[in-house]
Amino acid sequence: MSSSVSSQHDQVLVEENSFARILTLNRPKQLNALSFQMISRLLELFLAYEEDPNVKLVMLKGKGRAFCAGGDVVAVVHDIWAGGWRAGANFFMKEFSLNYLMATYSKPQVTQMALRLHLSLKSVSRKCSFSSEVFL
Repeated sequence: MSSSVSSQHDQVLVEENSFARILTLNRPKQLNALSFQMISRLLELFLAYEEDPNVKLVMLKGKGRAFCAGGDVVAVVHDIWAGGWRAGANFFMKEFSLNYLMATYSKPQVTQMALRLHLSLKSVSRKCSFSSEVFL
């Protein structure tokens, strides 16, 4: 159990920078493909930060040459073969929960991808206009 907890924490590195939290996906050899442990850790961190008044911004980035290759489908298939369909169902239930949380998150998120930054800022006014991406 302690090795899986350690592995879970090693796959998502956390840096506290005053009011910001920087989460780094740390599986560069797998192009930061999301493992069940990574998804669980990210879900735990995002939920905690949403309740923490000291956290004003969450930044997500990837270590190595890729931000994130998506879900680790190879690991999901291996888990399904080893333990039946429930392992895959649990993976996707947790991943979709994280997706929903991030889509409805109350605090700003910044995703760093190579030379692009994706800003998730929610602001509405009569003169507000929306864009899918912001390039800095």
